[in-house]
Amino acid sequence: MKFISTAIVLLFSLIITAQDQKLKQTYLIENQDKLESLFVLKHENTSKAIKLNDNQNSVDSLIFENIDKKYKVLLANTFTKNVAHLFWATNDLNEIKRQTLNFDTKTTSLQDFSIDFKKHYNIVEFKNNDNFYKVTYHKKSKELFVHSFLNDGSYQVKTIDVSKEVFITSDYKKITFDDILVGNSSGEKSIRQFFQFVDYTEYTALPTVASLRKAYVVDNNLVLTSDKSLNHTDLITIDLNTFELSRKMIQKPVITFINYMKSNSFIYDHAIYLLKINSDCLVLEIKDLNGNLINKLGTMADEDIVYSLQGIKQLNGDVTKEKEITKTKDFIRKFQNLRGGINVYDYKGKKLITVGAVGLEQNSKYTTIGFIGFGLTGGVVGVILDANISNNRFNNLDHFNNRKVVYFNTSVNSELQVDKVELNTLALEKISEFLKVNDKVKHVNLSVKNNIYYLGYYIGNSKTYNWKRFLD
Repeated sequence: MKFISTAIVLLFSLIITAQDQKLKQTYLIENQDKLESLFVLKHENTSKAIKLNDNQNSVDSLIFENIDKKYKVLLANTFTKNVAHLFWATNDLNEIKRQTLNFDTKTTSLQDFSIDFKKHYNIVEFKNNDNFYKVTYHKKSKELFVHSFLNDGSYQVKTIDVSKEVFITSDYKKITFDDILVGNSSGEKSIRQFFQFVDYTEYTALPTVASLRKAYVVDNNLVLTSDKSLNHTDLITIDLNTFELSRKMIQKPVITFINYMKSNSFIYDHAIYLLKINSDCLVLEIKDLNGNLINKLGTMADEDIVYSLQGIKQLNGDVTKEKEITKTKDFIRKFQNLRGGINVYDYKGKKLITVGAVGLEQNSKYTTIGFIGFGLTGGVVGVILDANISNNRFNNLDHFNNRKVVYFNTSVNSELQVDKVELNTLALEKISEFLKVNDKVKHVNLSVKNNIYYLGYYIGNSKTYNWKRFLD
């Protein structure tokens, strides 16, 4: 996509006063129902929580004392009915406290919680219906633990036995859930969970969708997908009402097996988009979640991708400089040497599909930094070392900078048939360009409300925190 100069709307600036100059940290707690946010600026001894409405305007605030410094990890958070619950933990997760902020009474309170995370592996973290969920896996017991931090401040945990679950590899060998977790499926250096969570109502960057393990919420179900097999996508579904587990295998496009074959998938709403590429061709199938074919697109290596929008693009670490790839075979060759995936995004009433591949990041200051053991030989529940805050959106910031990217776009209508749309610069691309130009900003935050992207950032020289609005 061509990058153009665009107007950016500055919503408001917060002037950090002299007594607050030592800004330590900022973070957002979001309400999905009313699209409200709690924006917190943490200083040395106190924090200021600013309530933002659905237009990202300040409507209320509360100053409160910081929790003891040994609680460095914001493990979970909820914000509803003017009450926020922040679950703080020590780095080893052995000690946990719930900090409650009540905007109606302007009071705060603390309560101890005891949760056993010893020898648990972090599968995925996400929010649904303004509840916060953390799914972990205990290797010895072969159980998934669904930790629910409910919006009333309570906590519950449910266990699911996966010891008898069997999966099939590309060469038709049987493997276990442990084997699904082996390997760094994303290739990224900064991953805090085994499955990359995708909110398909927002644009998801290629480095995230290139992961072979992803997680979605569809109709109050958590859907874990594994694309380790070239032949099919495994769907592991957990009902968030009953906590029952069910399984499906969705067959991928059938093409001739050739070395360096690549495949991946993406769930959007109630459809799954399945991609497979070899040296001769690329095929994209759209199916419902029962595996029924809805549409199929394909192109041979010596043909043009006639359904693409604006051709095939390549970036080499700079979002402002792109070149066009004229031959499909060159795109396929580059795709095979990188990590490939698909993204689907609601754009102008149509579904914008991005097919592309990315290289490893060279240096990114905005991506969430964390540690997790890839495979089951080391590392337990991930802890973010930079912000200590769980925010899946951070992975979409700076998503094309400092890495090689090849991609093309196409679009389909509500019947999932090819229907080209005029493509302008997307909000996240504008944000990437903005961050590249303004590379000295700190304490970056990202919020999405009503398809509007809000970028927050701190300017040290002027001691101000700004919020800007970006549109597709």
